[in-house]
Amino acid sequence: MRLRRPIPLQRLLQRRSLCNSYADAQDVQAEYVVYTNGQIWNVQRRFKNRWIVVPDIPSNGFQNGAVPLTALLLAIRDIALLLHKLDQRLEGQDAKKFLSAMQSFFYGWNLLTEGGNENLHFGTELLLRVLSFNKNDLPYTYGKLGEASGCFERFRELAGYPYPIYPVNSKNILPFEMQQIYHAVAQMAEASAGLAAYDSLLLRLAVAILEYGQLWSAPKPEYPAIGPNLHHALREYLSYSLRFRLGVSLPDIIDNASNDDVKADCEYAWTRLSVT
Repeated sequence: MRLRRPIPLQRLLQRRSLCNSYADAQDVQAEYVVYTNGQIWNVQRRFKNRWIVVPDIPSNGFQNGAVPLTALLLAIRDIALLLHKLDQRLEGQDAKKFLSAMQSFFYGWNLLTEGGNENLHFGTELLLRVLSFNKNDLPYTYGKLGEASGCFERFRELAGYPYPIYPVNSKNILPFEMQQIYHAVAQMAEASAGLAAYDSLLLRLAVAILEYGQLWSAPKPEYPAIGPNLHHALREYLSYSLRFRLGVSLPDIIDNASNDDVKADCEYAWTRLSVT
């Protein structure tokens, strides 16, 4: 019996748009779509009317007690700081406090941040460390910004994006350095369709953080208003992480009653957070 040779993966992926069109059909509306040549598997899942790459089919680890209760409690503590002020216009000390809460959320790993690329994760955390600190401390600011740039450059090189990110030079003015990193990361985000979902969402969040960073790096005001772009990118990341890691969903942004309930329940965490 003659064995059929597996379809080359490149040819398989070229058929993706046709398969996605079928999966999007009104009478199908599939949640998952899988492409395989029998050896290599490519899985995508519908998320907010977009198809995103899923590196593995998520399973609910809580059903068999695989995840310690302490991990769940820590994740809830970290995200509560953000949910209290998510989607609100923040400036001044409230903006600084929110950025500090974001930095705490991405510091190290927790149940809701596991799964993403290490370089993207730590690059994002380092950016938030810069923004939540005193920008007049130039050695610290340039040092952490340089570390963040190095993380994004390592990701770029491994992912195969073409344009290198130049190292931070403390002789350049801060807004220029922030702008340079912003353009480099934005280029990667624009071409992130083939990345795993966590990485694609982290890239878009990093772009929004750097967009705000350009305003922050100007002489005044010290903490300008955090606009909708940053909130939107953070909401998308949190929504995906909550759904895939915990099997729960955030209220829709237009569901005012449910959002108010969440904010009220999370107020305790915000009031306990102090920043200097």
